[in-house]
Amino acid sequence: MNIKTLGQFIHHRRKKLDYTQSLLAQLAGVSRVTLSKLENSDLSELGVSKLFDIFRVLGLNVDVSADGKSISALEALCISSSVGYKRTLSPKSLMKALTSGTFEVRDMPLIATLLDEIPESLLSAAVLQTIQMQHVPAKKVWQHLRNWAVELKSPRSLWY
Repeated sequence: MNIKTLGQFIHHRRKKLDYTQSLLAQLAGVSRVTLSKLENSDLSELGVSKLFDIFRVLGLNVDVSADGKSISALEALCISSSVGYKRTLSPKSLMKALTSGTFEVRDMPLIATLLDEIPESLLSAAVLQTIQMQHVPAKKVWQHLRNWAVELKSPRSLWY
């Protein structure tokens, strides 16, 4: 895979997640100009750490193993947000909440943990999985997450 192909792939993934170039650049810690050049095949070289930062925000990873076992992003998100709690969110209930914008009151601490502590890359991957499986716009799912963050007074700057 070359840098031109990577740029096209990043552009497609960014659009799928309904991110602007400015938002992705800010979250990944790169300039918007660099990101634009990458997406438009005007960049001849990009450091691997910058590329990995962009991948992280987009919920992508580099897999050098052909036979590693993996779990879905929604499963990982549910497990991660449930650490320290007796209850765990199920991927099915989380997907329903992400698409409807509502969650059960008993899930409030888990949703708050999700909003405050889960890495952006995992959030992005879970949103992508949800929109692919439920055929809902990414913008709608992200808006639900933002609304929850406001409602639950998340301190995380990502939501504001």
